[in-house]
Amino acid sequence: MRRFYESITAKIYLETRKILCNTSYMCIFAFDYILLVIKYLINEMDSIDKSILEMLYINARESFAQIGKEVGLSAPAIGKRVRQMEDDGFITGYTIKVNHEKLGIETKAYITLVIHQGPTGTHHAQSELRKMKEVQSCDRITGDDCLCILGYFKNNKHLIQFLEKIAKYGATRTSIILEA
Repeated sequence: MRRFYESITAKIYLETRKILCNTSYMCIFAFDYILLVIKYLINEMDSIDKSILEMLYINARESFAQIGKEVGLSAPAIGKRVRQMEDDGFITGYTIKVNHEKLGIETKAYITLVIHQGPTGTHHAQSELRKMKEVQSCDRITGDDCLCILGYFKNNKHLIQFLEKIAKYGATRTSIILEA
């Protein structure tokens, strides 16, 4: 459906632009902006795109040929759809899964933090915490706490050292992850 609208939009665009070429450049600019908005509004994923996305979410290294077998398309068609989803912002990057135990990570914990200084202190603390190697994520949250940190540590002693280091930002509450 999206491709149908794109072809219609392209035809309308070319015809209207021919007319506007004889008018001001401001009209052409406004028309180009309106076209971008229209393309954004009709930019929906069909069921095949959703299936491709689900397969890539499970295994980002899955071959286009294998994905194509599953959804009934050729590898080049899958590649084109993936590139389009990247261009449209549905896919923003690729990642790997790591065995943290093999890397010496024995302790994982969620740490909530109540910041002592108002909203500017929260922003500063979040920015500084995200730079720390132990911090996997640091999110602003609602409620009594200000930040929720996911941290990976070599052991409990390393966790304690980390908590002492971040105590300058505020009061912490820690929950060690027993099983993920």
